[in-house]
Amino acid sequence: MKSIIIIFLLFSFITFSQNKSDVRNTSWGMTKNEVISSEYPLKPKIKDDEISYENVDIGNGYEATILYFFKNERLSNITFIVHGSEYLINTCDKITPFINKVSSAEYIFNDLKNKNYLCSLGWRLSNGDGKSLYDYKDKIKELRNCNTETNTLKFIQEKAIENNSSRISVSFANKRTFLTFTFNEHQNSPHTDEIRKLGINSRCDGFFFNIRFWMKYEPSNEVMNETSKSRF
Repeated sequence: MKSIIIIFLLFSFITFSQNKSDVRNTSWGMTKNEVISSEYPLKPKIKDDEISYENVDIGNGYEATILYFFKNERLSNITFIVHGSEYLINTCDKITPFINKVSSAEYIFNDLKNKNYLCSLGWRLSNGDGKSLYDYKDKIKELRNCNTETNTLKFIQEKAIENNSSRISVSFANKRTFLTFTFNEHQNSPHTDEIRKLGINSRCDGFFFNIRFWMKYEPSNEVMNETSKSRF
């Protein structure tokens, strides 16, 4: 009887822990050791307030560098840098189009629905320093709902080229987490034309130019306030 009770309690604890997970097997406010344990047997690189994992399989044939950031020794930000297995052979003249990058993330968009994520800020264009170049949220209805249909994506890409935007972002949120996807529009990078004129491809062959997209997870303001009171 005691064995049955112990097994039941253990199962309940595991189930509760899984349900509390915010991103992968982690939850906001975790310590570094807790995050490392959650990713075992993956081997971490530890630097100050950052833990990173490289070449992590995230499904659908894609790998990612995952960066866990900490504030006051507690988990406060998770960033995925996502690339495909073929990323090393890309060049300035062979860059994955924006629409294809969004298609690469479609399986993640679908998974978000199961985790109660809803569209938050809609589609946005910006330049490399993060400053907004064009705000469509209040002007164009079809871009308020994080639509990933082909016609919408073609429209966004046209506007990105028209406004020389180098970044395209879209955000989602649930009660505990805010998530932003960011896609590079490399052909609009101020460096690309300069490199092509010089006949230098090293910058284009680099890792940065071949990133499919970034995913940045952050705790909601409510969760941040809760963890600040109870742990920080």
